Amino acid sequence: MSPKKPVRSLVDFAIDNIADLVRDEALRVAYVVRNKLTYEEVPGTPGYDPDLEEKLAADREIYYTDQVELFKQHFLSHIPHLLVEEVLRSVLVGIAQAILALKKEWTPATNMKFFTRKIYAVTKFSNVLVIPYRKTLNLDKIPKVGKQIQGLSLRVCFLKVLTYRPV
Repeated sequence: MSPKKPVRSLVDFAIDNIADLVRDEALRVAYVVRNKLTYEEVPGTPGYDPDLEEKLAADREIYYTDQVELFKQHFLSHIPHLLVEEVLRSVLVGIAQAILALKKEWTPATNMKFFTRKIYAVTKFSNVLVIPYRKTLNLDKIPKVGKQIQGLSLRVCFLKVLTYRPV
């Protein structure tokens, strides 16, 4: 008889898919930036317009900021506070996957100006990891407190990370 596999919870399935969601959204923003908000004319050529290049640079920065902030607000509005730590790990995995996907596209002939803009767009998604109301204190990294906690009763021994959320 084959061994029984434990059934994964729906929360585990959802958290695993968050990395894919973040990767896809980061890549989508990177390609929009590359295809619609990048000025391709070279300075010194007849079609070069410095004003248009400057306008596109400003629009690109606004697009980065707005898209990441909208994604963050929508995303965090659906996450229960108790799962924030697990979800943020998955977000980081999604950002790493998006960067790896872009790195696979790189060749020595790749235009570094455009490639750098796409990588920058993906790394802007690290702002999703910044949650101002979340304060974490890892007690293992504070030597005196860690030793004091080890000496306490069993009721407190499980405490490793203290997360503070103001009410």
